[in-house]
Amino acid sequence: MHGLLITICLFSALLAPVHSKTCAKCFAPDQNECVGEKTSCVTEDQVCISVYQEITTADSSTQIKFARGCGKKSECDISGSYSYLHEKVRVSTTCCPTDGCTPKFPELAPAGSSQKNGVSCPFCVSEDSDCSSDITWDCTGNEDRCFLAKHTTTGIHVTQIAWGIKSSFD
Repeated sequence: MHGLLITICLFSALLAPVHSKTCAKCFAPDQNECVGEKTSCVTEDQVCISVYQEITTADSSTQIKFARGCGKKSECDISGSYSYLHEKVRVSTTCCPTDGCTPKFPELAPAGSSQKNGVSCPFCVSEDSDCSSDITWDCTGNEDRCFLAKHTTTGIHVTQIAWGIKSSFD
C-alpha cells in the first residue's frame, strides 16, 4: 500500500502543470532602455537578464544596444570588453531570478587604453569551421586573450577569432 501511495504521488507530480518564469523581452538599438511583452523562459533554471553594449568604431562613432529577455545564470554579472576588426565592444549584463522581475541597468566598465600592448592574436573569418590564418592582429590596453567566436547569420555559419580581456569572460 505504501508503494502504491508513492507511485500515485509521483505520477500526480508529473501531471502537475509546470509554471515557467516570465521575463520582459525587448531589443532597443541606440537606446539604453526598452519595454517589451512578457515571454516565458524555455527552461526553469533561466533568469531574467539585461544586456547593454557599447560599440566604438575606428572613426570613433559609438553605437549602443540594449536588450532584455531570458538568459542563463552563467551569463549574469558580466562586465568586460573585446575587440573585433576596427571595433571595440564593451558589454555588461545584470540578472534577477524571480518571475517577472526587471534586472537593474548594467553599468559598463571603463574604456581601456588604445595603445598596443605587445600581445597579438591570429585573425580570420571563415564560413566553415576551419579558421586558420597567418594574419595577426595587435591587442591594445589590457586585452590579453584570443578567443574563437562562432555564430550563424541567415543560415551561414561564421567562425571568427577575436581578442579580449582575460578577466572579462572567465
